Amino acid sequence: MRKTVLLASALCAGVVFAAGAKSSEPFRAGERITFLGDSITHASKYMWYLQLWENLRHPGSGVRMMCAGLNGDTAGGALGRLSYDVDPMKPDRVFCLFGMNDVNRGLYATKGTDEATAKKRAAALDAYKRNLDTLTDRLSAMKASVVLMTPSPYNQYQAKPEANLVACNDPGLMACAEIVRKTAAAKDTQLVDLNRSLTDLFRRQRDFTFCPDRVHPGDEGHLAMAALVLQATDASPFVGETTVSGDERGTAFDYAPKALPFPAMPEYDTLRKLGAQPSMADFNYEIVRVTGLVPGDTYALRFDGREVGSFRGEEFAAGVNVAELDTPNRRLAGTAVAPMRELV
Repeated sequence: MRKTVLLASALCAGVVFAAGAKSSEPFRAGERITFLGDSITHASKYMWYLQLWENLRHPGSGVRMMCAGLNGDTAGGALGRLSYDVDPMKPDRVFCLFGMNDVNRGLYATKGTDEATAKKRAAALDAYKRNLDTLTDRLSAMKASVVLMTPSPYNQYQAKPEANLVACNDPGLMACAEIVRKTAAAKDTQLVDLNRSLTDLFRRQRDFTFCPDRVHPGDEGHLAMAALVLQATDASPFVGETTVSGDERGTAFDYAPKALPFPAMPEYDTLRKLGAQPSMADFNYEIVRVTGLVPGDTYALRFDGREVGSFRGEEFAAGVNVAELDTPNRRLAGTAVAPMRELV
């Protein structure tokens, strides 16, 4: 039986949408972060999602994410441009994402291989390992904290008629990923394992177009990459938590969180429906908990007089995630999207 109404007013003042084999640490206030990579990084999209998340979660933190991606680049190619593409940025932390070009994709058109092709594959992997070693050392010498990322998968699993390099991810980029893991362990650098999680997602969702050309992730792929970076950096999943007391009639209270939730986007909802692990929804918990309500009775949740959902008393006691509701705060977060889209 629907008996009572829960009233809340939503305020979030002072928000500034500024540009700006061990676990990595969360982003630090004022940190300068460079993303070094090939065309997947050059697109800037996963970096864009991360900057948006940071601006909303920690307004005014001054964290600045900078792009040093270059179309067609390799770990070896990056060595030649560190002095002018990375060093002038004076980064505190550098995320490195290479492999898609280093692996020499054309060598993986078939599962089986002849001796000559096998030797070429091995040579490409050996070069990748040497260059990644040197790149990690050079970046460390620049006094930057290094985060190695396993390559995002070539989507050989996608059900589409276009030409397919049927062994490019397995075994090709998987071998690159193992090199990255071993390098991170040997050099005690931080690691973000994109390949393992995204390969699992691509295999399970063969009918979804994560990579229109099998190489470059679309919006959903980049958002999944951003979620994996947040997971690896031990980012808090909570926008905030609030607990208030009520009674059988409900309650009213002022609500003024210090952060905003991640905004509603088509790719956000799609990733969650596809079962991505993690998805950005795993880092978007804004819990409102109300005690003292009657279990079994239904209460309407209103922000500024507008109903955004209804929940039973026991659901309020457990906590309602208002980050997933059409609240004034989520709408406010959405106003940050258009200005930032102009940057990519």
